[in-house]
This record gives sequence, C-alpha cells and structure tokens, in this order.
Amino acid sequence: MPKYLNRTHIALIQKIQGLETLGNYRPISLCNTVVARLRPLLDKLISPLQAAFVLGRKGVDNVIIVQEIIHTLGKKKGKSWDKCNAKVWQPVKTSQSGLAFSHMFFANVLVLFAKANATNCSTIRDVLYEFCRLSGQTKSEAKSRVYFLPNVDRDSRESLCDILGFSSTPSLGKYLGFPIRHLGSSLQDYNFILARVKMKLAGCKENLLSLAGRTVLIQPFSAAIPSYVMQCNHLLRKILEGIDRIRYDLPLEIKSMIQATPISITSRGCDKLAWVGNPRGSFDLKSAYALTLGVDSIPSINCGWIWKFETLPRIKTFLWQCAHDSIGVKGCLMRRGMGEDDRCPICQADSKSILHALRDCSRVRAVWTQLGVEARNQDFWNTNLQDWLSTNGKATNRFIRGKPHWRILFPFAVWIIWKSRNHFVFNGKPPNPKLPAVINGQVVEFMHCVPSPSRPFAM
Repeated sequence: MPKYLNRTHIALIQKIQGLETLGNYRPISLCNTVVARLRPLLDKLISPLQAAFVLGRKGVDNVIIVQEIIHTLGKKKGKSWDKCNAKVWQPVKTSQSGLAFSHMFFANVLVLFAKANATNCSTIRDVLYEFCRLSGQTKSEAKSRVYFLPNVDRDSRESLCDILGFSSTPSLGKYLGFPIRHLGSSLQDYNFILARVKMKLAGCKENLLSLAGRTVLIQPFSAAIPSYVMQCNHLLRKILEGIDRIRYDLPLEIKSMIQATPISITSRGCDKLAWVGNPRGSFDLKSAYALTLGVDSIPSINCGWIWKFETLPRIKTFLWQCAHDSIGVKGCLMRRGMGEDDRCPICQADSKSILHALRDCSRVRAVWTQLGVEARNQDFWNTNLQDWLSTNGKATNRFIRGKPHWRILFPFAVWIIWKSRNHFVFNGKPPNPKLPAVINGQVVEFMHCVPSPSRPFAM
C-alpha cells in the first residue's frame, strides 16, 4: 500500500483535568481512504477476541464477561483452569464445563486472565515482549496493574509482580468506563458519575448559555452519563438521588442558613431538622427564594400550563419569564434601579408593563389584528398579563378559518414580536411590515417538524 494513503492529521484529545504530560492526551486520527477500503474485510482481519472496530461487536460485552469472571472466581474456593495448547498458559474458567478465558480485547485495552504462578506470569511477560517487538508498540507500565484474588498471599503477590514488571492493586477500578465490582469494593466506586454530571453542568454555566439553553442541555447531560453505566450495572437510589440534587444548586449563603437551622429541644421521639419556611418542616425552593429576596412569602403564580405548550423550549422559557414579570422591558429595569426613562422606544408612549411591549403598543396591535384578533375582543385586549397568557395559551376556540390553531400560533407570535422589538431597539432595524407572514411561516415549519401536534389546523 502506498505510504501516502496512510497520511492523516492527528488530534490530541484531553483525557483528564489538569494536564501535566503528553500522556494525559489521547491521540486520534481519521484516514477515510483506508477505512473505507478495509471496512468490508475487518471481520476477517480482526481476531474474534477483539470487541472493537467490527460491526456487531460491543465493548459492553467485554465488561459483562470480565465482571462475571471476577465475581465468580472471587466466590469460589477452588478455581477451574484449562491448559492452552502450548501448555504454558493456564486461562481461567467460571465453571467446570464453561469456556476458558485467557484475554479480552477492546482496541488498545487488554485484560489477561491466568493462574497465579511463576510459569503463567513468565509466559505473559514473554508474550507481551514479543508483541511489542513485532508491532513497534510499547506497554504502559504506569497504566498496567495486577489484581490477585484474596487467596493469594502477600509474598506470592510480590514475587509474581516482579516477574511481570507491574504493580499490584487491590481494586480493578474502571474497565471501558464501567466500575468492576469485586470483594472489597464499595458504593464509592460510582461517585465518578456524580462528578461527571457536575462537570458537565458547570460547563453549561461557564459557556454563558441562556436559561432555555441550560434547561435543554441539563436533561440529556444528567441522563446520558448514568445511562452508559446502566447498560450493565444497577445504580443505587443514592446515586440517582444525587444526580437530581445536582440539578438544583442553591447559593452558598442559603445552604449555610439551612445547615444552621436549630433542632427543637421539645420535639418527641428522634430529633430531626425542620425547614422554618414550610409549615410541614420540609425544604422547598419557594420559601428559599423568598428568604433570598428578604420577603415573608412569594405570591403564587400558576404557570404549570406553560410547560405543556406545543412549542419550542426557548419559547416556553420566555413565556415563563413573562408570567413572572422578569423580562427586560424598561418598566422592569426601572424597578431594579436600572434606567430612568420608561417610554416605549417604538411608539414613545409611557409604558411600565410587559403587556405594552407584547400587546398594547400601536405597532404590535396592528400585528395582532392581521393575525385575526378583532378589535372588539375584550377578553384579548383588556386582561392582565397572567390571564392574557393563560387564556390564549389554553385556547380551544379558533380565531380564523384555515390557519394554524391559536394555541400553537400564539406563543410563536409573542416570541417573534419580542425578537422584532429587540432588533429595533438594539440594532436599529425597522419593524418588519410582513411580520404576521413571518409568524405564520415559522408556525407552519414547526408543524411539519413536530411528529403530530394535536389539532394542528383549524377547519
């Protein structure tokens, strides 16, 4: 094969935090020409004991086998062995009539099984040496470890480790990302799942994603990481509850106040901590938020219906912010001590509400009229913000024949009107006279992308 066919770019992938040496990177390359030609022949070129690179072979199969071997041999007092053809390497069996295992391959990760004696260890050492000599590769002594079953005494372990040239370990740690359970292992072996979820969520915050963006990314991050391990491991409730707690992290000062909650000396039975902000003594985010604001209570706003909208996640988040009076119109900014002028930047009318920006501004009223809202519709024009959002979001009637259903069109209209207003205020872009057509176009596009929204079009 010509050498130029194997030329490719090599990229270094970070394996750990706090890089110190080149060994903390994983080199990876892609040579499409060679891969495309070799793919039909890979199952004939690659050993059946190698679980990578061939379609239909999965690394999780190796993990299950390794786990079963370690578990079974750890429980048996007598061990089952089977001599290889060369009669110098004795692989292990999990039962008298079962298969014998001497090694498991996955890419460059190798697990070897053998009886703990000098003959087997010498053979393994010679095999690895010959492989490295022929392939030009080297074994990593820093990453290689020897695990002995509990019945091997300390002196034998040290002698066999000297033959192999590797150190002994009391714990196998992780194999292909899965913790291997054995005698002496603990539940702490799964704490790396919580650490990875925390790191991913911290990355979402550091990347300055919007609230909607973080909301969308939190769910796949917190589900994908444990799902990989759950392919062949049963996660305990403690780990799953820990993942749920990571999603909702309170400020440090609130945590300190929770921890400083005194224990009642008059309670009967066992002492327990109680949260003062809740009549039942259980902690809830609502009372914690009120404590953060320095008020006695937070007015109740029923916004659960927003998350049932048939619309985009970012629009749901925006509507939730509107219902809580938390978007950056001039009236809201003035209440927070930012800005002195509360006039509408489009119509120059005095305005202190989100409703003016989304409904009552003269140019916005024209958009709603073109979308089919009649001037005499008092339920639309004369309600407060929460009722306006709720009534139109839950609408079952149809405003105009042949158009998308109103409860689907309405959230898109609110969102696009807000974006158009921001383009005018911050970019100097004049209002689009064809904004109703833009709204209808995006709604129709959404209808074709969503599998089957209920009652998509009014007839």
